[in-house]
Amino acid sequence: TEASNYQQDTDATMKDTRAANSPAPKVAGHLTKTGARKIKLDSPDIVLKKHQSGVNAFSIQRVDDQHYLLASGGDDNSLQVTVLAVQEQTPHKPLIVAMATASSQSAHAATITGVHTLDNSTVLTTSVDQRVNLWKYELVLNPPVE
Repeated sequence: TEASNYQQDTDATMKDTRAANSPAPKVAGHLTKTGARKIKLDSPDIVLKKHQSGVNAFSIQRVDDQHYLLASGGDDNSLQVTVLAVQEQTPHKPLIVAMATASSQSAHAATITGVHTLDNSTVLTTSVDQRVNLWKYELVLNPPVE
């Protein structure tokens, strides 16, 4: 019985190995060329220096027509959550302003490797410390004062 179990396990492993080594299936379809010949990339519209070292992950969530939530995690173990406001300056060049930033300097015990915004009040982070953290916060957008 042990020999037959071993043989069944070996057969299953061989099938998995053959499947892994087989060529990828052909996918039907094509790419079309558009009229664009070059993409011009100017300087960044905004630069945020919120981390002490490398940024490993970020997630962006649209809050409303003018606001976005940017969450980022890095080598410094910190989570940074920034509210960005997009203000139309010209039709093709909006002005992006960092309105507010909240941070947790010790969000994890080690480097943050993943950040995901679930909604306007929840962020998930992962780290090499083998934890997944759920962060809840309250986002209060004050109407502009005129």
